[in-house]
Amino acid sequence: MHDAEEIVCRMLEDIAMRLDMLQRAMAEHTFDTMERPARRIGAIADQMGLTEVAVAVGHVLNCLAQEDGIGLDATMARLERGFDVAVSEVWEFRDL
Repeated sequence: MHDAEEIVCRMLEDIAMRLDMLQRAMAEHTFDTMERPARRIGAIADQMGLTEVAVAVGHVLNCLAQEDGIGLDATMARLERGFDVAVSEVWEFRDL
C-alpha cells in the first residue's frame, strides 16, 4: 500500500471510530459527549475534501446546540449515509 493510501485509510478509520462514539452517545442519550468527536469528524472531513460529511457534521452540531433531538436523529442519519458513500467512493477509486 502506498503512503497516501495508508493516510487516507487511517483518516477514514478515525472518522469511523468517532462516528461510532456519536452513535453510542445517541443510544445512551449522553448528548453532552457528542460535540468533541463531531468537531473532530468535521475537521478530518474538511482535510479530506469530504464536503457532504463536513456539512452534515455542522448540522449535527447545530442540533446539539439547539437541543433538537428530532433534528439530531435526522442529521446523524445523513452523516452516516454521507460517510458510507465517501468510503464506497474511496474504495471504488482505489480499485481502479
